[in-house]
Amino acid sequence: MKCSTNSFKNGKWADCAEVKALVFALASCFLFIGFLAAVQRSRAMDVKPVKIHVSPPPLPSRITERAPDMNERFRVVPSNFKGSDFWTRSYGNYKLSDGTKRELVLVDGKFRDFGNSSNWFDLSDVFYTDLTGDGTPEAIVMITHLECGRTCDGGKTLIYIYSHRYGVLHEILKYESGSGLEGCSLKSLIVKNERLSLDLFGRCPKAGDPQEFITHESDKTYNLTRLDFAFDGLLLTQKNRTVRMVPNRNEVSYGVEVRISDVRPPEHEL
Repeated sequence: MKCSTNSFKNGKWADCAEVKALVFALASCFLFIGFLAAVQRSRAMDVKPVKIHVSPPPLPSRITERAPDMNERFRVVPSNFKGSDFWTRSYGNYKLSDGTKRELVLVDGKFRDFGNSSNWFDLSDVFYTDLTGDGTPEAIVMITHLECGRTCDGGKTLIYIYSHRYGVLHEILKYESGSGLEGCSLKSLIVKNERLSLDLFGRCPKAGDPQEFITHESDKTYNLTRLDFAFDGLLLTQKNRTVRMVPNRNEVSYGVEVRISDVRPPEHEL
């Protein structure tokens, strides 16, 4: 009323009304904000907490240790072969399947020939062990040869064995297996008691024998031909050939198996 009387006396009824309207608006705003806060608080109390299930991190997979390479020590180059580079050298003439002769020269372990068919030669490994009984190691050089025309032959294995005497390399064995497609491919190379043995898939004929090889007798067995070599004072020559039947275990082969047994430690371990 004081505001009204003063406002009437001063002739300012309009200003007093504006003040009341402003106070009413502010009060309404505060009440509305309080109502919203109460509603929001009520909703928050009604919401149940959500449990988040976090999966534990996966356990580290079990690491299987790689089996030690029993042939690694036979790859160490002995002193008598320190100057020999088997990765880049000529291995002499090679007769391709079409009768063409080419000089087999590896450069960084490779040779390629693209004629009527494509030929890939790759050095796969070099091992050093005594095969002559003189107490010094020889070098066993293994080269793979894959030939492809309309089809690929599955690969052959070339074996060159060298002795090193008086500063000169002497080739004491040169051998080439059959192919995976045609048969008599190399399964394993074994050195034991200074003797070399080669296991070939199938019943492999003797050199010059036109008889075809036989691989499987049944689903449970297959034929394996073993060739035994010994040093005759000049060369490693074939001394024996046997064929036996072995169980077919459906083995998966990732290359030629090499097993070297040497009772004398290599030179670097002496």
